[in-house]
Amino acid sequence: MNSTLFLCSLLPISTFSGDINWIIDDDSDHYNLTDMLDISQDLLGQVYAIYEESYRPYAKEYRQNMLISEPNGLYKYNRWILIYEDSDPNKKPICMVLFKTTEYGLKSGLMGSNGIKEAKKALILFKISSFNTQRVFGEISGALEERIIADVPIVTFENAKKILSKFGKKDVNQVDENHYSRCIGNLGIVTKIMVGIPLLK
Repeated sequence: MNSTLFLCSLLPISTFSGDINWIIDDDSDHYNLTDMLDISQDLLGQVYAIYEESYRPYAKEYRQNMLISEPNGLYKYNRWILIYEDSDPNKKPICMVLFKTTEYGLKSGLMGSNGIKEAKKALILFKISSFNTQRVFGEISGALEERIIADVPIVTFENAKKILSKFGKKDVNQVDENHYSRCIGNLGIVTKIMVGIPLLK
């Protein structure tokens, strides 16, 4: 997996299920936008709008500003999965999942939808499928954890701490068997659990 590549998949919602092993394949035909320059300003704005709609409630809850304050900030994630409705000729995204390539595989970063039922359902199904894919992992909590924790592999606290320490996260403190707390951006101390199948060293 080439960590220097930016890849984006823009897919109709009807194909957003089943085997998704392709997400870790640099050469997959599903990645139809293969450079940041392929992302139009309109598309970038649409993805940022989904981000704002999905994450603004958390910012309000914690009385903080948005962690990413402008659309170009999304480029810190270099693997994008964007989904649009089959009937939409303009292919406007209704949900997004943004990953970052790491030495342990694809780490799930931002995810969100425009709030419609079909988009939220597709997002949950995709997260379950992705976390059951080799070399895909991420941290979850709250409502998402409640929805998917029974259907995804759990990374032990020891391995989660090892991975996070490689990312420079030194404040990881065990809460229970596999949950831990750490400071996340401007949200302060948050309790998380790592799930998925990272490539352990």
